Amino acid sequence: MLWTEVVQPQSLTTVARETLDERERSKNILAQFLPNRVVDDISVSLSATTNGLVEVAEYRAYDAETPIGAMPGGKKISLELPPLGQKIPVSEYDQLRARGINAPASGKDLIGRATITAARAVADRVEMLRGEILTTGKALISENQFNVEQDFGRDPRLTTTVGTKWDQYATATPIEDLQAQAEVYANLSGEAPGYLLVSPKIITSLIRCEEIRKMAGGVNGIPSMVTVDFLHSVLASFELPPLLRYDRKIRKGGVLKRVIDEKTAIMLPAVDGEESPLGRTFWGTTLEAVDPVYGIAEEDRPGIVVGAYQEDDPKSTWVRANAIGMPVVGDANYTAAMTVL
Repeated sequence: MLWTEVVQPQSLTTVARETLDERERSKNILAQFLPNRVVDDISVSLSATTNGLVEVAEYRAYDAETPIGAMPGGKKISLELPPLGQKIPVSEYDQLRARGINAPASGKDLIGRATITAARAVADRVEMLRGEILTTGKALISENQFNVEQDFGRDPRLTTTVGTKWDQYATATPIEDLQAQAEVYANLSGEAPGYLLVSPKIITSLIRCEEIRKMAGGVNGIPSMVTVDFLHSVLASFELPPLLRYDRKIRKGGVLKRVIDEKTAIMLPAVDGEESPLGRTFWGTTLEAVDPVYGIAEEDRPGIVVGAYQEDDPKSTWVRANAIGMPVVGDANYTAAMTVL
């Protein structure tokens, strides 16, 4: 039963949404490439133009009819958004402790903390799915009796393994590898890559590569110390994208996992504020959000919602966060995954 005596669900929902937004800003870097968008539905569609380009206009003679053009062609991705969420118990013991004079936290505080935890869990699961999509070009979900595989159609030439791994410092050719992949990326997407998403381990390997160290100069043939700033300048001199360090980890099934494998470098598009040519992360409307008991205004219904529930045997409280949403890619050719280590 929904418990509203201590705190109202709309208040918990506000806390959850603020928590999720803060998580996206501070930790979930991938959200800038698949920015959040709310929809009052569970179905979404996203169109992508071919190569991100439009057919050019034509010159005409004076007094001649203006040539007819057309809207850019391309594919349309349509799908239903899946539900996700988490519920967290506030135990009988903790609630009794919260009643004491020297209680470390009130019952309302306990519910608030559980709300924050559940909202972070939802945000992290979506970030994990973003990482999988950027790495493989597909969304694969298989948990809690829900199984789906959505292939966003990335060209196979954008999933590669370098010939010589970059931790083979003496013989690796990372500049050549990046130039080759950037050319394919630009030919398929219509634009040069805007960022190269890399792990700290990849950055260390690049700094130690002889190909890059030789560019640092030095005295008597001994290379100068290579810094990250120098590495950026080298990439820029070859018109390659700047590095974006990413080392995000999440916990799933009690195991710490990387969102993106530390051996994989990913080319991503340039983004402008909340606009990305790659796609969006859509958040739909849950059934709880339209329940009058939750008291959520119609215009605020899409997004994560949270309520506190009570059970009688044993006397316990559950904080339940529910959402409907996932990242959706319109043009997967705005990503390229390179296994480099």
